Amino acid sequence: MIAEEILLFCRNISEADSKKLPFQKPRFEGISNAWLVNQSRCYQLAKSKIPSWWSKAKVVFPDPQAVEQASSEWLARWKQTLIPAHINTFVDLTAGLGVDAWFLGKDLEKNILVEPDFNRAELLAENFRRLGFPDFQVESNDALSFIQENVNTFDSNTLVYVDPDRRTENRQRLSSWKETEPDLKQIVALLRPTGASIMAKLSPLDDLEELALEMPDIQRIYTISLHNEVKEILVCWNFLEKSTSIEKYAVEISRAGVYRSISVDRQSDSPKSLGSLEPGSYLHDPWASIRKGYQTALLPDQFAVQLFSPHSQMFVGSEMQPDFPGRVFRIEEEFTSLKAFGQKYKDHAFSVISRGKVESAESIKKKFGLKEGGDQYLFCLQAIDNQIHYVRAIRMEMERNLALWQSIPSDSD
Repeated sequence: MIAEEILLFCRNISEADSKKLPFQKPRFEGISNAWLVNQSRCYQLAKSKIPSWWSKAKVVFPDPQAVEQASSEWLARWKQTLIPAHINTFVDLTAGLGVDAWFLGKDLEKNILVEPDFNRAELLAENFRRLGFPDFQVESNDALSFIQENVNTFDSNTLVYVDPDRRTENRQRLSSWKETEPDLKQIVALLRPTGASIMAKLSPLDDLEELALEMPDIQRIYTISLHNEVKEILVCWNFLEKSTSIEKYAVEISRAGVYRSISVDRQSDSPKSLGSLEPGSYLHDPWASIRKGYQTALLPDQFAVQLFSPHSQMFVGSEMQPDFPGRVFRIEEEFTSLKAFGQKYKDHAFSVISRGKVESAESIKKKFGLKEGGDQYLFCLQAIDNQIHYVRAIRMEMERNLALWQSIPSDSD
């Protein structure tokens, strides 16, 4: 067992010291300095991703990759809001590092964590004891075998969580949920007769329309972004509910501890009219979680905006819409070409956003020596006729309407 003082030491190693440590004499008897550096790297990754675990400094991480692949604490805490009141048992079929299990299950009566790798299962059990929850039951088994061998564990009061592995044995990333392990379709088929509820965490790269067509009985699909970056898709089944259509939501989560969710049930229709980029008008950029599913048709119904083009998924309006689910920018000027922009603003501070078949933002920044920072933006947007428009815009500061945002559960332990 690794002493907590050693883990605290690992958490506090600076980046400069971690480079020197491998060449120094061992700091702790029986523990290599290379192991300390490895744990230090894990803790640095955990600082922004799992801050409550970082602050406790009690967890032994298997390797940095496990931290990189684990769920963000902010998303795990948000998922607590989806747990029905009648649920008393939580089963994580792909526990891994246990971040989702920790937040989803710690307030329930019974928790079972399934992890196929024996050594990682033992480490998982030890970490949860260190964190103060020894009652979590850890099983070293594969997901499908566990369900088949313990079918009486599952009933209508059980929430089952699964995060299929999206990498091969050679650690290559898989492109579709249909290729991942364990097989999600088999899990759903085995659990449907039990009445258990299911949450499945899928990749942001997965095709939502294909998923909805091929996976039966889905009740809800959530596309979740954290600070405007899509992190995952969450698919939910509740076999006690009878529904004829899938409810779809886009969710934006802030590390400030709040989230906002909007319904994106219907598909994007062909817009009745398109907006134009005029100086003094406002660009409205929807959350990444909305753009992911091309679920933008609902926005003109709720806000006084027009779609600029399907390629850009940006909206334009004569007035700023303060409650718009995304960022808002005021257009200052338009350029006939990138060259015209560069002649005026080379070496200035600009953020660059490219949408459609346009030169990449990184390439443009490098070409003109643009520095990061400030509120100035260069937009390069493909129009409906495939012409590229270049505009300079300023991001607008908007006060968050607290009536539209909700708090995510805090980590009280």
